[in-house]
Amino acid sequence: MNVPTGAAVIDTTAPTIPGNLSSTSKTDTSISLAWSASSDNVGVTGYRIYRNGTEVGSTSTTSFKDTGLTANTTYTFTVKAIDAANNLSGLSNSLQVKTGIVGALANHDFESGNLTGWTIVSGNAFGAGDVTTDVNWGWGGPFNQSGSYHLWGYKDGGDSQVGVLKSETFTLGGTGAIDFLIGGGNDLNNLYIALVRASDGVELLKATGSNNEAYSRIQWNAASYVGTSCYIKIVDSATGGFGHLNVDDVNVPVVTN
Repeated sequence: MNVPTGAAVIDTTAPTIPGNLSSTSKTDTSISLAWSASSDNVGVTGYRIYRNGTEVGSTSTTSFKDTGLTANTTYTFTVKAIDAANNLSGLSNSLQVKTGIVGALANHDFESGNLTGWTIVSGNAFGAGDVTTDVNWGWGGPFNQSGSYHLWGYKDGGDSQVGVLKSETFTLGGTGAIDFLIGGGNDLNNLYIALVRASDGVELLKATGSNNEAYSRIQWNAASYVGTSCYIKIVDSATGGFGHLNVDDVNVPVVTN
């Protein structure tokens, strides 16, 4: 004898609305979002993200990075949760975020004639007296600096001094292309310039001189670190011959609000 089993139960209950939509970071071309998880009688399977009312992506987590945006532009974001039965929640709170603008590192070329925008972390290898307009180093030349001023580590104190100099902290933007002029000693462990991640002090990229006072231009592809909070660090831990570093024209695409 066949026993009727009854109609299948259809899930018509929508997930709760995602809460606390906020922006965790941004660059000139991207905005990162996060929100509080929704709940559901069966289970939330994902979230749909809307920019200016149009769906731009989906995720199974409570975060999303929207890319390919236009600099200096305000966007409005909302999020909906969805369950296995394709029930959609209501819209989250609306969030407006403005993308940044790519600018330059403060006093990136030392044309202020001093170390404005830079911080002496330790030692005396780098000081205002090392920022100079000298075009030759006395026993040869030229430096081939950019503009008038540059940082000649030997200028005020010679090779015996040690120290660390750092830039302002910034969010890396643009394509992540960084370039700068470097001269002085060759010692990647003790005499170098580095791109440093601000959150944990990890040196992401570094370069040293070539035992030549004259400048050479170095280029870094830091595309994988776009959106990361970083700073530039200049290190002199060397005291022997060519125990100094020369730096100028540090071009970094910095995100400004």
